Amino acid sequence: MINLINKDTWIISDHHLNHKNICSFEPCRSVYKELGFNSVEDMLIHNHNKVVKKDDLVVFLGDFSFNSPEKWIKKFNGRKILILGNHDRKSTQAYKDFDYVVRGIEIDYNGQLLTHKTDDELLSAAIINVDNYAVGLCHYPIGDNNIYDKNRDKIQSRLKTIEPLFDSFSLDIIIHGHLHSNKYTNPPQFPKLIDVSCEKLNFTPVKLGDLLDL
Repeated sequence: MINLINKDTWIISDHHLNHKNICSFEPCRSVYKELGFNSVEDMLIHNHNKVVKKDDLVVFLGDFSFNSPEKWIKKFNGRKILILGNHDRKSTQAYKDFDYVVRGIEIDYNGQLLTHKTDDELLSAAIINVDNYAVGLCHYPIGDNNIYDKNRDKIQSRLKTIEPLFDSFSLDIIIHGHLHSNKYTNPPQFPKLIDVSCEKLNFTPVKLGDLLDL
């Protein structure tokens, strides 16, 4: 299904639904109160559905929900693809209401779909071509020396798998989440990194084409 992703596809990351302490980690999310919503979840669902229509394609770049993702996904418009993040779950049943879940590293190479599988069920990424750009989609900011999770061995193991594959395809752009409101530590000069964490997008999905226009 990654071959259906195009410039009109919506994209966003790191909803952290059902994360009770998320406002402690990300105080900017407390804006939901000023905006008249009952919860962060209500704000995220409202902002999503005001731009994403029923038949639109939307890609979530991980950390969708801390638990019970099946409780939330039907509330979001669109045909939904999930690229797993470090706070997602291994359970396939929990994500049955997504249209597609990327498991492993999927590559759309000249119209041929390839998959690199590993034993790590939460290792997830995609490589696609959109408007002559080679684009990597992943939860993590591949190539940045960020310290956000430097002591988490599992994440470092995933990066060691993803990075060489991304390098081998000479990507122009890597679109990711994971950092929330945190800034890059030492981003690579090339490829360009674009962070689509909720906090960076005013909690609203953006179109892939608009990101490429940047």
